[in-house]
Amino acid sequence: VSSVDGFQGREKEVIIISTVRSSPGGSVGFLGDWRRVNVAFTRPRSGLIVLGNPETLRRETTVWAPWLSWVMNHGVNVLDPVPRGTLDREALRAAAPSAA
Repeated sequence: VSSVDGFQGREKEVIIISTVRSSPGGSVGFLGDWRRVNVAFTRPRSGLIVLGNPETLRRETTVWAPWLSWVMNHGVNVLDPVPRGTLDREALRAAAPSAA
């Protein structure tokens, strides 16, 4: 467990990021700093889990709104991200867009 700054220059197999914020104006604060988000997004080797409210994050238009659009367009279910049932890796690979 560490802050984003604590992972500067280090990688981990999986990174879990809590973006939970509470403010009267609904701002995301330091979560809007693209440099910190870049560090957080580029440290995991195989998995990134982001916990937070998509509606709050979407208010930040330069980092989080584009990222949320990207994940939605690439098959990440933001509203119900918990896998249900048995994971069929072959079916998941077949459904994934090709990296052509």
